Amino acid sequence: MPHFTEMADDDVMDLIAYLRSQEPVENAVPDRELTVEVHHMIEDTSPAEAPTEGVERGAYIVALARCTQCHTPSNDDGSKNMDLFLAGAPFRDTVAPNLTPDEGTGLGAWSEQEIADFLATGVYDDGTESHGGMKGVVDSGIGMLTDDDRLAVAAYLKSLDPIDNLPEPSE
Repeated sequence: MPHFTEMADDDVMDLIAYLRSQEPVENAVPDRELTVEVHHMIEDTSPAEAPTEGVERGAYIVALARCTQCHTPSNDDGSKNMDLFLAGAPFRDTVAPNLTPDEGTGLGAWSEQEIADFLATGVYDDGTESHGGMKGVVDSGIGMLTDDDRLAVAAYLKSLDPIDNLPEPSE
């Protein structure tokens, strides 16, 4: 399960227990062909235990929520451009915004509480709702975090090095 390599063992076991508690679903699963080599992509980077508070907890949640998938641009080979980690990226016909604390292009003007409130509701201070994929992320996942976890995410985002990056939508 390469998507869960950053998850603590206890959290993986809790997830497995939850999945095993669900009723099976009958469905036809289409055949898939693996189109990339994954041997170099799988490594054990999971912490022994999940951090419980502060910036470390926020970093853990951001990794599990896979925020980089939308908010970090990709290189030509499909890998993530970690020089622009969470600095925004083209996303379909829009952009995933810069989450670094850059004053001009990121979350620099936002307080930690404002970030946490947005993560809870997906609504900006002016009443505008988030768009693109973020609405679904809030409604089906990150909006269900505890207040403390949303504040931990906000603290982590504010702790990042600011990156001046204003992505343009892809054509």
